Parts: sequence; C-alpha cells; structure tokens
Amino acid sequence: MSNNGGKKIGIDRAKKMIANYKSKADANATQSVWFSAEIIAEALGLTVPSGHAISGLRFHFAAYDPSMTEMGEAAKNHQTTLVFVPTTEESNKHVSKAFAANAPEAVAYNDSKICPPDCDE
Repeated sequence: MSNNGGKKIGIDRAKKMIANYKSKADANATQSVWFSAEIIAEALGLTVPSGHAISGLRFHFAAYDPSMTEMGEAAKNHQTTLVFVPTTEESNKHVSKAFAANAPEAVAYNDSKICPPDCDE
C-alpha cells in the first residue's frame, strides 16, 4: 500500500472504484460530497486567488477491489475509500470534467493512506 498522501489516478480506475462502492451501498447512501475551494483553502491555511478556475473538490465514496493489488489488504477487503476530483462552476452547478467523454484535462486523486490498517491517531 502507498505510504504517501495520495496521487493522481487514471479516470478508468476512478470510475471502477466509484462503481464498486455504488454496487454495495444501499439506495439512500451518500455517493459524494462537495467542498468549495475557499473552505478547503481555509482548512489548509491558504487563500484562493481571485479568478481561480477551480470551484471546489467533489469527494466520491469508492471501494477497492482485489484486482488493485498495490493497495494490499484494503483491496482484498473491498475497503471503502475516497476519490476526489476538481470542479468548476457552470450554470450555478459545480461540475467535474473528470468523467466527461474525451476530457484531456480529466484528473482524479486517490491511493492515499487507508485507516485501518494505517492509522495515525
């Protein structure tokens, strides 16, 4: 398993992980949560420059599967995780290019520490 704070992952991998979670979640389970760029910057002690294109981050609940062997036990156990993607504001909605067809700028993030087993409490 990765010991870093996460990294970019492929869009196909992100889609698969999100689908894994949805297939085991009940119909009313939360699928994603969005946070504004300003609140994320505040939490990090930063400021968002005016005119910044990213409106925030959408965190999708996801799950590993056994084919993702680099994630070790988390993959074997179908462990729940998060995949996050940047969003932009369009028509008063926060949308992600990550899952749009043929989006060359598409990016998603995961492969970070999973607790358990890697807890820093």
